[in-house]
Parts: sequence; C-alpha cells; structure tokens
Amino acid sequence: MASNRTFNAPWSLSTWIITLLFTTIVFGIVPWLYTSHISQTNQSYPSSIAILLIGPAIFIIAALFAPRKYIITDKQIIVRRLGSDLIIPFGNIINTSYIHRKELKTTYRIFGVGGFMGMYGTYRSSAIGPFTMAATNTSNLILIECINSNKLIISPDTPQEFLNSLSLLKSTNT
Repeated sequence: MASNRTFNAPWSLSTWIITLLFTTIVFGIVPWLYTSHISQTNQSYPSSIAILLIGPAIFIIAALFAPRKYIITDKQIIVRRLGSDLIIPFGNIINTSYIHRKELKTTYRIFGVGGFMGMYGTYRSSAIGPFTMAATNTSNLILIECINSNKLIISPDTPQEFLNSLSLLKSTNT
C-alpha cells in the first residue's frame, strides 16, 4: 500500500491582495461606517444591520469552500477544504495534464469565487468548456478530466511532482 502525498495550495499575489481587501472592507470599513452612521443619527435601521451581517456571512461561506491542500491517496484525489472535501476517485479520471492559464482562453465564472482565498466554483472556458475550479494560484494549473466530460482544475504547489505522484499511485493501485 502506497502512502498519501500532500501538496500545498499556495496563494498567488492577486489572491493575497483580493483576500486582504475583502477582509478589510468586511471587518474594518463596513463596521466603521455603520458605527459612525449610528453615532451621527442615533438610529439603527434593519437594512443597515443586514448589510453589516452579509459580508461576514459571505466570508464564512466562501472560506468553507476554499481549497487548502491537495492529497493523493492510493484510491483518490482529495481537495481539502474547511467544509466538505472534494473527492475524485481514480476510477473517474480519464486524463491529467499541466495546463497553462492562457490555454483556457476566455473564461467566465458561472458560480463561485474569483479571487477571495482562491478561484473556486463553476467556470466555463472557450477552450475546454465547463469545468470546476479549486485553485489558489493560476500559475500552477493541473487539468483533471473525468468521465461524463467533467473537468476539474487545481493548483498544487509543485504541479509536475503532483502529476508524477498521481501517475505512480494510480499505476500501483489499479
């Protein structure tokens, strides 16, 4: 039985900047505006309280789905998240390859996050069609093509080592 291989999901500079900006707005600027509004008017409106709570709710929900690590076990790939993990059994994988960001051509986010703690959710590319992304750095992309035309793009810290480990573990456990 082979051992698990764990790969980090390091953030790109743009992921760091977007995450810091969003965090500053949600937990710094919005509460400051809210408290300064109350101190000036001595009134609190239900709509302003809702606005104060929406940002942290979005923050928590997004953080639950952000990729944290990628693990290759003897039977599957696991995208580790704070919430439920994303699991891809080896039997579902048709092909894996390194893909450069430019190869995706025009890409649209259908539903998901485009920078806060990574890029994750459902996307569509003019080059590869619909896909799921669970990445934190668009410089290190791996395309995992699965049965039923499902595609997943991830960004392990060392893409070539990831592909080599996956190939080795798949070959020894199939």
